[in-house]
Amino acid sequence: MTDDIEEKVKDLELRITTLENKEKNRVNTPYGVYDKDSITQIIWITIFSILGIVIFFFWAYATESLWFEPLPTYP
Repeated sequence: MTDDIEEKVKDLELRITTLENKEKNRVNTPYGVYDKDSITQIIWITIFSILGIVIFFFWAYATESLWFEPLPTYP
């Protein structure tokens, strides 16, 4: 009987510690609550996306792509 109770207590302790660890890894943002690993992935993806867009527009401007050519002047 006591072994059964001790086993249940250990199981509950394990569940509580896993919940505490999950709570420690939570990050509150204005957009919701995320896990630390998830929020770091979101931040890196955002940084690389913005960096890629900036590099693309710089390349388009430096090579004088059609987007950045001045409009023709009409007499």
